[in-house]
Amino acid sequence: MQLTVLMKNRNNPDTPNAVNVFTDDSKVFILCNCNNGRHDGYCYHKEALFNDDVSCVLDRQQLGAFSNAVAMIAGTELKAMYESFQDAEAAAFDAKNRAKRIKDKLSRAMMTKIS
Repeated sequence: MQLTVLMKNRNNPDTPNAVNVFTDDSKVFILCNCNNGRHDGYCYHKEALFNDDVSCVLDRQQLGAFSNAVAMIAGTELKAMYESFQDAEAAAFDAKNRAKRIKDKLSRAMMTKIS
């Protein structure tokens, strides 16, 4: 099965991006023709499918294809990998903020004058 969803193009509103979702041997693949989708494989158009975010959909006529694509992804290994990525990214963000707070505290402690 293959679906194509037209999504908004941030750089050129007159030229939508096409996101193709298809299955092959029970695996799901997602391809997008935007620059990021073509070069490093990850783009906000694909992320919109994982998050069921209709704000990136080109127009109302694409909503059915979008919903079907979201359904194709649900419960797949790809969706599980995306969720793991989200969890890891959130943990990294928290760790970076914690490190910054400790660094700030350390900086203040080093500046404290001993009397």
